[in-house]
Amino acid sequence: DWQGLIESDSSWDGGKHEKYVATLDCRHNNDKLDEFVNAMKRAGWLKYLTIILAFLMTLSSPVAAQNFAKGVNAVLAGDYAAALKEFMPLAEAGDSSAQTELANMYMKGKGVPQNYKKGFRWFKLAAAQGDRIAQGSLAFMHFEGQGALQDNIMAHMWWNIAAANGDQTYSAKNRDKIAKEMTPAAIQEAQAMARKCMSSDYKKCGY
Repeated sequence: DWQGLIESDSSWDGGKHEKYVATLDCRHNNDKLDEFVNAMKRAGWLKYLTIILAFLMTLSSPVAAQNFAKGVNAVLAGDYAAALKEFMPLAEAGDSSAQTELANMYMKGKGVPQNYKKGFRWFKLAAAQGDRIAQGSLAFMHFEGQGALQDNIMAHMWWNIAAANGDQTYSAKNRDKIAKEMTPAAIQEAQAMARKCMSSDYKKCGY
């Protein structure tokens, strides 16, 4: 359960729309947008999709937000070629949410040939902008050795950073879980690297 899949939360009150934003942020690691939507369907939340799109409209310029929303709708329709058409320009322009979604597409091979290294690259660009979903995803890739060398210290570092940036559910849980497999010295090194990464505005992240 390292990835932290989206699951139905019976304690969630569908009438409190502001909590939906937190649910949106739970997209994590290899949980692609389509999987997120499927989880919404299982939980009976799909009727709140318009709330997501309205929220996205507040994140960036109207045109960029509209294009991102088009990408979301394309994923919902299973049209990954159209999603790629919308996400790619936004990602290349530096939109961290689009970078994260593009990385997810490369990880799963949706609309593009599966390529872990390209997925890692896009996650890294988003993580450097403070995107906690991308940061948690980098951690998982280091943990699994997907697109990067297997490295528990790097995995701990990124999960710790993602947790510090607000992901107290999956990243905090995974950080604590992987710590049980590490020596005290390795944990201290990972913690020091996380502090250095954050204090450098994500410019010095790693060895």
